[in-house]
Amino acid sequence: MREPGLRASSPRPGPTAIGTRPGLVNTPDWRNALDDYRSLPQRLRGTNVMVEELWLLLALQDFTAAERLLIKIARKNLPEAQRHKPYFLYAQGRYPEAMAAFETASLAQSGKYVGLGWTAWKMGQSEKATEYATLSLAAARTLEPLLLVAQLTLDAGSLDEAEAHIKECLELDPCDITGLHLQGCLAEARYQPDRAREAFLRCVEEGPKRRSWPPEQQRVEDARRRLVNPD
Repeated sequence: MREPGLRASSPRPGPTAIGTRPGLVNTPDWRNALDDYRSLPQRLRGTNVMVEELWLLLALQDFTAAERLLIKIARKNLPEAQRHKPYFLYAQGRYPEAMAAFETASLAQSGKYVGLGWTAWKMGQSEKATEYATLSLAAARTLEPLLLVAQLTLDAGSLDEAEAHIKECLELDPCDITGLHLQGCLAEARYQPDRAREAFLRCVEEGPKRRSWPPEQQRVEDARRRLVNPD
């Protein structure tokens, strides 16, 4: 799950695609994966396939279809639907509902704390977000909690600390949309326009190459805006 750093439990939301072109969801041609899923025989449309389709619909911002699919997932596997519902709510900006859903969802400890942390950040609750970020990082020093901590330290003006976290994030995934966006924001804060432009350009270039969901898409759009109107 990614806010920017918020995602589901896997490095990219959902497992490898099942269809005529396996792995299509994680390529620049990811939009065509939806047709693959919908063409599968009913006997192959298990919960995992439906979850993949859900994340594709979120990436396409088709929330009406995503809601209908989430209801179908709940009929097959209620805990699985409850696990993905917070992301569905978060993607739409329904943060109070997402917060409540994250609190009750059956998620790995680190994933739950990351979700709660990003949601608190979106709601302007920086102290609570920092508390959740600390807990998530203690549970697992992976990309998702590191991105959250990087965002919070950058917001706090702790630029050296933010730089260290952003560097670690980009070592884990050099093309991460959120990491590149944060790198650009850090360079702006240090009045380094050339470095900021380089990071934002890479963010914009990476956006179409991978299946990103609405919070990441917002990062790409913000990077594009900053390239046109640098701070």
